[in-house]
Amino acid sequence: MFYGLLFRNMLLLFRRNRFALVALMLAVLPLFSSCLSEDDALLDDQPSIRYNMLVTVRTDSEGRTYFRLDDQTTLEPVDWPDTLGKQTRALLYGILLDEPSETCTRKVMVRNLIEVPSYGTEAVSDPEKAFSMENTPVIIYDDWITCCEDGYLTLHVSMLCTSSAGPGSFRLLCDRDDRGSFYLMREKDGSGTRSWRDFVIAFSLEEVLSGLENPLDEIVLNNYSYYGFVSIPFPWTGK
Repeated sequence: MFYGLLFRNMLLLFRRNRFALVALMLAVLPLFSSCLSEDDALLDDQPSIRYNMLVTVRTDSEGRTYFRLDDQTTLEPVDWPDTLGKQTRALLYGILLDEPSETCTRKVMVRNLIEVPSYGTEAVSDPEKAFSMENTPVIIYDDWITCCEDGYLTLHVSMLCTSSAGPGSFRLLCDRDDRGSFYLMREKDGSGTRSWRDFVIAFSLEEVLSGLENPLDEIVLNNYSYYGFVSIPFPWTGK
């Protein structure tokens, strides 16, 4: 009822004085914008906004859990119970602390952490055949989440799919004869209404790339996007 009276008065003002209408609109604008809280802007399908670090959850020789942020930085979690119990990639929203750590480079206060589904990589012969016959389109975001580090290829992807589709529908194939070439596979959807959904997935590369006579400087990910076939290079440090 309040908004009905408001808009009726606005209409009367518009007929009499357009400048008065503009002034009223500026006055009531906060009434509408205040309906949106800060949390409403942090959507579940926007992990690059909700989190500020991509880490690998690891365990040291003493059984203590820590996070590897990059090749030079390890983080000691403060007052964080290890609910994962395994090595995996994870998205972290944390605050770096100034107090020194005896076991890691820095200490971090964990505000939120979510496991990134992590899978192995399959080394196969002639992966291009399976790639061309079975693949369905996937968009790979070019953001700070999509990277190749710490022995993992981590991808922030978007796809048009049914509600039953999930990260388990992805596979990463490595060419057995060319270990630097990888192919992202996505299983076909079943029937149903499709909508755009975002996922973050990770693939371990250490097993398929260990023991090479000539170490690689980079890998190439081949993907079938909605814009066609693309090849994306990633630096590879072997870690």
